[in-house]
Amino acid sequence: HTLCETQTARQVLARHLDKMTAAYGRVYLVNLLAQKGIEIPLKEGLEGAAIEYINGLNSARAEGEGEGERDVVDADAVNRGVPIASKDGVFAFESFDFHHECPKLDFTNLTSVLLPHLLPFLDTCGYMHGVVKDDQQGSSVVNERLEIGALQHGVVRVNCLDSLDRTNVVQTLIGQWFVTECVKMLYKRYSGTETGAFADIPGLNRFAAFAKGDLDVLPHYLPRVFAAHRSLFAEHGDMLSRQYTGTCAIKGDFARHGRRTKIGQTRDVFSSLSRFFLNNFSDGWRQDGYTLIVSRSPAPLASLGKESTLSQRLHVNAGMDIHPYIYID
Repeated sequence: HTLCETQTARQVLARHLDKMTAAYGRVYLVNLLAQKGIEIPLKEGLEGAAIEYINGLNSARAEGEGEGERDVVDADAVNRGVPIASKDGVFAFESFDFHHECPKLDFTNLTSVLLPHLLPFLDTCGYMHGVVKDDQQGSSVVNERLEIGALQHGVVRVNCLDSLDRTNVVQTLIGQWFVTECVKMLYKRYSGTETGAFADIPGLNRFAAFAKGDLDVLPHYLPRVFAAHRSLFAEHGDMLSRQYTGTCAIKGDFARHGRRTKIGQTRDVFSSLSRFFLNNFSDGWRQDGYTLIVSRSPAPLASLGKESTLSQRLHVNAGMDIHPYIYID
């Protein structure tokens, strides 16, 4: 058995999802792992754990309501790319093989396949918004308060192999959809009218098929709103990627421009070559340092056993209180 197939790993995932549902309400897990190559064990392990978690939720619900039978998830549905969910709607799961569904840098299936699956969940969760109001005393403002219009009741949890490049592309898409909904809400509130037909504005026309209303007259600054949002996601993805890989994010041009570009593809080639070099000739030393500090000891000690970390063993056996980030051998 691989690590991801062990019962311990499934229990860890269950605790993780319990914490997420407790903190955010509903959770929709989108798994972007490929169904071939080295990602197969991880993909199958995650799918099995998700099915087990949903069956557990359904079982607990059935027992709580005194039902004799409980719903059991059809495991084949996951392989067919069909989203599965607990009966109470608290947790949903979908496997979307990014590399298979988006061949040759064609991201059409993100908006034609994945996003329509997410829309009912996104509509149910909503998004937090409010209005800042002033409490006045005469002509002076004595207090500013936020009047909550609505709260968000769920999140989409996305992962790929390292939760970096593919994940950033999908999260960018979800973020753009939310910005669209916010703009529509603000326009309706401050114009006092219903929204009209979608204008041909970059960033908006992609969601025309999912519009609940029309948006035919838009503020002149709207293109800058979407440009700022794309830049925010692109810069955020690049910063995370530099910390993890030493290079900018792959496929970052989709986040920045909403499409693949020749310049972006060229940059991805150089980033991939840099990652290969860093991974084989540089990152090993850093990984060894991380492993030394936080991993389990290969040689168990009588006092603490193999489950202890290096800093714990140093503290007990040598009387040293070592902070893991400043320990130098």
